[in-house]
Amino acid sequence: AHRYTGARNGSQVLNLLAQDTNLQYDYALDHRDLGGTSPSATLASIIAMTFWFCPADTDDTHLNNLFGLTLRDAIGQSVFSVGYTGDNLIQYRLSGAGGDWMSTSAKAGSMGWSSISITLNTESNTVNLSLRAYDDMTATLGSTVSILDGQYVGLDAGALTSLRWDLRGGTLENGAVSYKNYFDDFTFDVAPVPEPGGLLAKQ
Repeated sequence: AHRYTGARNGSQVLNLLAQDTNLQYDYALDHRDLGGTSPSATLASIIAMTFWFCPADTDDTHLNNLFGLTLRDAIGQSVFSVGYTGDNLIQYRLSGAGGDWMSTSAKAGSMGWSSISITLNTESNTVNLSLRAYDDMTATLGSTVSILDGQYVGLDAGALTSLRWDLRGGTLENGAVSYKNYFDDFTFDVAPVPEPGGLLAKQ
């Protein structure tokens, strides 16, 4: 955490600075992150995670993946990853698709806070991904755009237990420089997958 005057809320913000070398940071979830639910109890669950981020603009000429955040399960599998290029184009990576980053046309600004929402279903092994992007040209926060809806992640996911942060550093292509990337206001919501009989009873 870093005391940063531009935090979205409060005075603390997660600041990743990889100017000289690549960074990898593992964060183990616990019941305080998940609203009282133990991470080991998130099998057959719907886990909704939202976070806010503000990428750097000094790395805009780096066209490949610059940052990735990976959801990892209890047996160490990389279940799903979301990230962005140096030019802030949102990317995602499905573990069962060869591990390649897939670029989208959705783009986040670097002058304000954007929001990413991920909903992982550890029973159906599917994921939803959406972006609410800050627009640097209009200095406004746009509406939510769906990127993935019920996408199969490519493997049998276990309980969600950790997050892995990866940030490119050192010398980037075209003379780009990797610099500070900010993250704030992580929220989680965990719910059990409804029983089929329960769904029928409500209809």
